[in-house]
Amino acid sequence: WHHHETLHFDHFAAGWIKFDVREPQAFIRARVLNGEGAIWRLEYSDDDNNWVPVAVLRHTCKKWNTITWSYLGRHRYWRFVNTHNPSTPWYYAYEFYSGRYVLS
Repeated sequence: WHHHETLHFDHFAAGWIKFDVREPQAFIRARVLNGEGAIWRLEYSDDDNNWVPVAVLRHTCKKWNTITWSYLGRHRYWRFVNTHNPSTPWYYAYEFYSGRYVLS
């Protein structure tokens, strides 16, 4: 896998972590592990400008939390948007799953 992550957090606004997977992927599941409770909105984009919401993950502290969704096609950009915790959460790992691969 060749991927590129972009991270943005602002103490006064919601933050996000974005993954550019280069070749569009059809993910159907994601997992998050971070040290503070947060609510994450998962989104995808084909142009890195217009984002489509996929699902919401209510995260519990210090354990893996998983979310699944129906097949939505292949997309190049995927991101988690922190919609609840206004401060920078301590994040440890993010994983995306398709039928055959994992991106972490």
